[in-house]
Order: sequence, then structure tokens, then C-alpha cells
Amino acid sequence: MGDNDCLNALRYHSDNIGCVALWGSASLLSLLEEWSWDIKGDDSYMPKVTIIVPTYNEAKLIEKKLENIYEQDYPRDKLEVIVVDSASTDGTPELVREWARRHPDLNLKLIVESVRKGKVYALNHALKYATGEIVIITDVDSLWPDKETLVRALK
Repeated sequence: MGDNDCLNALRYHSDNIGCVALWGSASLLSLLEEWSWDIKGDDSYMPKVTIIVPTYNEAKLIEKKLENIYEQDYPRDKLEVIVVDSASTDGTPELVREWARRHPDLNLKLIVESVRKGKVYALNHALKYATGEIVIITDVDSLWPDKETLVRALK
């Protein structure tokens, strides 16, 4: 199905759409930006968010990623971070524990898998422990550009 087919389907079914998943289609994103959804939001509402970070041998980057999340301008009591490590051999879990001790005001859970079973398994494992209304999955090497990234993504 091409972008035009998707656009026509969205236009046709616009009254019945409850949720639209987008995977980077420029045409769909453009349509959604122009579309008047008539949704009245509460700008003061901040949902509880769980951020899941899957890791495997990420010792070189994990602390930078955790700092990147920590720097977000979002209430600490509404933020939960779950690092799920898939049997790293480079000390990644130890670095996460050490970082968490230095940042006790952030709710950080570390799940250490004894056997590497792949990213999908790790994410499903982590989701069992997520308590947020919204779950965000981010890789260690994907740094957010500024401290407002999370807030903008949730609007």
C-alpha cells in the first residue's frame, strides 16, 4: 500500500480512527499536522512514563544515555527507567548500578538476564515491570537532542 492509498484510507475512515501508528511516512505525518483533530488536551497533564533501554555490551555508552534521560525536563515522580541487560560481558550492569547510586532521585530498575535471548525477548521481559501509562523504548546510542525532547514527544 502506497502513501496515497494510506492517505485515502485515513480520510475515508477518519471518523472511526481511534489510534494511528506511523512509521515515518512523510505524507502521513504532513496530513496529521494539517488535520484538525478537534481534541482538547490538558497541557498541564503529565502522564507517568516508563523508558525502556535494552542493552548488550554498552559499557562505552550507557552512562551517557542515562544522563541524557536524566537531563529531561520531566517530573522525576512521573518517570521510570528500566534498563534490561541481555547478559553483557563488558560490565554494563555494574555501570548502571553505580550510576543509579549517584542518582537516587530517579526510579531506575535494572533487569539482568543471565542468557542473551535477543532484543524482542528483552523488551517483552522489561514490559512486565513497566508501570507507566506511556512506554518509550530507546536504544543506548540514540541520544535525545535537548532536555525538552520527552515533553515534546508526549504532547
